[in-house]
Amino acid sequence: MLQLKTETQLPQTIVMPSAFVLKKCTCCNLEFPKTETYFRKNGLFFRSKCKNCLNKNLPKKTNEEKKEAKRKSHKLWQEKNRIERNKKQKEYRCKNLDKYKDRVVKYNIKTTHSLTDGYILSLLCKRSSVEKKTITKEIIEQKRIIIQLKRQINYGQAKGLKF
Repeated sequence: MLQLKTETQLPQTIVMPSAFVLKKCTCCNLEFPKTETYFRKNGLFFRSKCKNCLNKNLPKKTNEEKKEAKRKSHKLWQEKNRIERNKKQKEYRCKNLDKYKDRVVKYNIKTTHSLTDGYILSLLCKRSSVEKKTITKEIIEQKRIIIQLKRQINYGQAKGLKF
């Protein structure tokens, strides 16, 4: 007896010559020839489930799930290899200083003029012995206002600049 092959499923029952060794699927309990047409191979051995059952049971991941899993594994790797990674980055930056110089200068100008939260947070941590975790948004806003006022007093009157 021969069933027609559909696009998504392999034939369920086929009369085969006795030369083929049959293998039973542990999921659907049907017997198939022990070939790569019906069973996937893991190295030297065939899996216990046929390709039909594997395709039905495999969860399909979306691109977002794949990206998120990749991000998580990358973050774990970074934490695990932080010291070694930092050494390599430092060596590369020292060798290619001209590439980084312009980028660093532009970034510093941008952060100091726009007074980003990160810049103010680093200022507060450098100038006092306070940890980053203890500094709240209100403190950052207060410091931002103070810096803006100081800049207006020091630079605004002499050069006519407004920040």
